[in-house]
Amino acid sequence: MELRTNNTYNSGRAFLATVLFLLLLAVSISFFSYNFRIIKTGSGFHVVEKSDPAFDAPYVDMTDWGVKQLFEFRNITHELINAGYGAEISQVAMQEVNRIDQEYGVSEKVKEGMDKAEETARDLWEKVQDD
Repeated sequence: MELRTNNTYNSGRAFLATVLFLLLLAVSISFFSYNFRIIKTGSGFHVVEKSDPAFDAPYVDMTDWGVKQLFEFRNITHELINAGYGAEISQVAMQEVNRIDQEYGVSEKVKEGMDKAEETARDLWEKVQDD
């Protein structure tokens, strides 16, 4: 009879310990998601402190973001900069510039314009030298 009571006591303690552990885990996760944000960028994952603590967006994937999203979600952009990851923002902006360049051929047009300007300057210089 005493053996059963001891087993019941031990299983009750194990149950209580499990419930307390799960409660502590839930409180810790809630505290973390309220105050911090995990941001995935092209260079990896970063944990940053939220500027306005709330339960919104504890995880953000910025790998496909463009300049529009950087402005649209300024609070997240500022949090990343304030945490010392400003280079991630410039990387997103450069990816957007490169995409636009590839889509519209801007750099090729600029190069053509520069070549034409250089050719025109040479022609003018030759005319000035001839006169």
